[in-house]
Amino acid sequence: MAATTREIAVQLAMLAPLCAAALAVLARTGVWRARTIQHFPPRDAGWGAVDLMVLPLGMLLGGTLLTMVVPWLHHVTSPPMRLALTTLAGQALLQGVVLAYVLIKLGRDRDRRRRFGFNFGKPFRHIAAGQLGLIVAMIFVMTLSHLLLLFASLLGWPLPEVGHDLLAVMRDCDNPAAMPLLLLSAIVVAPLLEEILFRGLVHQALAGILGMDRIRARIILAAGLFAFIHVGGVTWHVLPSLFALGLVLGYLYERTGSFVPSWTTHLMFNAFNVAVAMYAL
Repeated sequence: MAATTREIAVQLAMLAPLCAAALAVLARTGVWRARTIQHFPPRDAGWGAVDLMVLPLGMLLGGTLLTMVVPWLHHVTSPPMRLALTTLAGQALLQGVVLAYVLIKLGRDRDRRRRFGFNFGKPFRHIAAGQLGLIVAMIFVMTLSHLLLLFASLLGWPLPEVGHDLLAVMRDCDNPAAMPLLLLSAIVVAPLLEEILFRGLVHQALAGILGMDRIRARIILAAGLFAFIHVGGVTWHVLPSLFALGLVLGYLYERTGSFVPSWTTHLMFNAFNVAVAMYAL
């Protein structure tokens, strides 16, 4: 059931001080200042515009392959199970083609893979950074989404109950065999693949296009692309929130030079939203 205007306003009033405090702390610590960012780990050289074009072309090829696979899934009689298998197949094909390109290009060069983001040298510190990033992301995402919902409510627009189509399916799923696959897709597969593509490939390609020192620009552009790629799968009010999430994920990736923090934040963020969709609505 969608929240009322008063409920949204009360929740926003509780979130606003947290958002202001988070912004004050970030400004005080200077995390976005040039002199802070210039000390971030270097990116892997040798990526550029051609590699960036692999993302849409690879997903187009994967989509073509998916159209060949989907008819085989029509034999699955349970709609939730069919959707779960289709979702996993879509992730494997649409993003798997691009992932294969990335892994082939990286080859067996350990130093290059480490600079790309497969850097697991400080796991506990990176996981802790991801948990801190989750707190920051949740404050900004929830404040922004509530602000947009309040705006829509005041204008009399219909308010969505769930921000993502897959979350609605998971909430209403009555097939115990399909639920683990849906959870695997939303909480594990999506964060792992999306971080490698949007924080790894996109950031590396933008570094080659814009220059290695344009860190803030590539964080912003990659966050915008991350939000745009979700168009059609989420409701309108979620897109700005995904942009904010993308900023946090991109900053973690650039700051640490590792996928571990952004994986941690993204995985826990998705898990939280799944829990809310399944149990709180």
